[in-house]
Amino acid sequence: MVMDLIVLATLLAAGSGVPGLLMSRRSSVGEWIAVGLIVTAALMGFGAIGYQLAFATAPAGLSEPWSLPWGRFAIGLNAIGMVFLTPILCIASLGAIYGLAYWPQAFHRRNGRKLRLCWGLLTAAMMMIVVARDAVLFLMAWEVMGLATFFLISTKDDDVGATDSGWIYLVAAHVSVLALMGMFALLRVATGSFALWSVLPTSSSSVLATGIFILGVLGFGLKAGFMPLHVWLPGAHANAPSHVSAFLSGVGLAMGVFGVVMVSAQWATPPIWWGGLLVVLGAGTSLGGIIFAMAQSDYKRLLAYSSVENIGIVLMGIGLAVVGRAVGQPLWILLGLGGALLHILNHSLFKPLLFFGAGNVLHATGTREIQMLGGIAHRMPRTAGLMAIGSAAICGLPPLNGFISEWMIYLGLFNCAVVPAGLRLTWLTLAAPALAVAGALALAAFVKLFGMTFLGLPRSLHAAEAHEAGILAIAPMWVLAFGCVVLGLAPVLVLGLLERAIARWDAAAFVQRPSLAAVEPLQKMSLILGGLAAALLLGVWLVYRIRPRMAVVNATWGCGYGAPTSRMQYSGGSFVRMLTDAYRAILWPRRSGANVIGFAPEAASASVEFPDTVLDRGLLPGLRMVGWLAGRARPLQSQAVGRYLLYVLVALVVLLVTAVW
Repeated sequence: MVMDLIVLATLLAAGSGVPGLLMSRRSSVGEWIAVGLIVTAALMGFGAIGYQLAFATAPAGLSEPWSLPWGRFAIGLNAIGMVFLTPILCIASLGAIYGLAYWPQAFHRRNGRKLRLCWGLLTAAMMMIVVARDAVLFLMAWEVMGLATFFLISTKDDDVGATDSGWIYLVAAHVSVLALMGMFALLRVATGSFALWSVLPTSSSSVLATGIFILGVLGFGLKAGFMPLHVWLPGAHANAPSHVSAFLSGVGLAMGVFGVVMVSAQWATPPIWWGGLLVVLGAGTSLGGIIFAMAQSDYKRLLAYSSVENIGIVLMGIGLAVVGRAVGQPLWILLGLGGALLHILNHSLFKPLLFFGAGNVLHATGTREIQMLGGIAHRMPRTAGLMAIGSAAICGLPPLNGFISEWMIYLGLFNCAVVPAGLRLTWLTLAAPALAVAGALALAAFVKLFGMTFLGLPRSLHAAEAHEAGILAIAPMWVLAFGCVVLGLAPVLVLGLLERAIARWDAAAFVQRPSLAAVEPLQKMSLILGGLAAALLLGVWLVYRIRPRMAVVNATWGCGYGAPTSRMQYSGGSFVRMLTDAYRAILWPRRSGANVIGFAPEAASASVEFPDTVLDRGLLPGLRMVGWLAGRARPLQSQAVGRYLLYVLVALVVLLVTAVW
């Protein structure tokens, strides 16, 4: 029954955009049908998850032969799959509803139907990825996900930025596919079949196991956005429609994390260096992502780099769990993997909330530049309030949901300082300061985002004439904000699911683990956070009760200026100037314009840009150099057959000499 529901939900999602193709471009009926089918598929998926949690004692599965020469149609649903399937269903349905207001067919006749078709295909592909138990089926779903994402990113195909970002993503997606094909080929050698996610008989210290792990980290890391494999992510999330950005960030990146989690579960005792590599990659990804986020003037690029940072936090937790499995420390497994999986759930709530809010701001003002905004909170009060909740949650501030998952990873990393003598793993504790620095920089980045966007005076006519979004755009944000509050105050609600997922991941090690409730006092934490939230609400209520009797309306202090203007405010760049200067060796800023000097300087302008170090400073110049060298080698190409035979002869001689040597 469970797998029948999953299959039917996947088919409904995949076909949700088809009815719209059969209707006129002017008709809005197709978009409502698409949303109805997506929501129905989500409800069926939630029904399958609920039944599996409540009544099943073993993972559900379905296996049938097919006409392809390799593999079979094999799917299954375990606790890890349920952790990742839940945000897919949730954000797919909420994003589809949001799209009715943000990308209506009436105003996007040229590409609205394409967007909804690809939205359904992407949803179905992600659902199939988390339940696939055959490598061929998995690769087929992975490729559909890649192609659907490409078309969604380049929805605005008349926008050069969107199309360029789409092509960069497509190249990264196919490099990912090549790496995964290599990984599955090695898995076939190790197991003799294309069956997925079983315990491997191969020793984890063998070259074959190392090859499987490295190719898996490369292939899945490109999708998840680990640094330096994140090159496609900032441009794609910035240029895609905002609800697409929300889906890709809140759920799409999690597909890469799912792959890393499942690959790392295939050996009972993995090498310690595997976990160490993941911890180091996670720390670097977290720090690098938030440093670049802090420097951005485009608020959607800021959110995109923030996603990189959060994936780094998740990766640190997974790495800690892998090390714990390698050395037989069940507490590290519990806190590391439990914190990582909980952070995946949390990120799937607050990041779509922020991207939906960014979409409202973009729709109301027509600009993504923070420097052009300001003072729009009183014109968009609901969006501002919900964005404030999302910003606090992503910074890990209590009593919201981002706090508890980061707290678990902190506890796990600090526990490495008290390991038994002889393990020599106290160096893992150094990841905790990296996580703390990333948290402080995240606070600076989101104070900049919220303060410079919503507070102060309008810096442009765009901001001065902003307007609030409609109910279809606000309602999904309320749902996500409610989820951030509930998971922050009552993380015990997902305790059972997390423990089952950890047990599934650690099944091969046969390690006796304490319960998560015993190690991490979530009930007490819920009471403390609930009391904190109640005190906060009481304080706000008292302020508003007392305020009418004590409020005095007056202008703020103008520092001696009789007529202050918005040009005297801090800009987004000046707000974080000290921090960007401190990290300029990483950011490599590109400055242009004249310096303003002298007692009575002439009019001058200057700008500072922060191009991506890996993509704009490394890959693209390198590819341009390759193109230049290829152009220089073009004279070697000719129509003369004799010349090609000469090339073959020279190559043959070189190979023979090399072989003899």
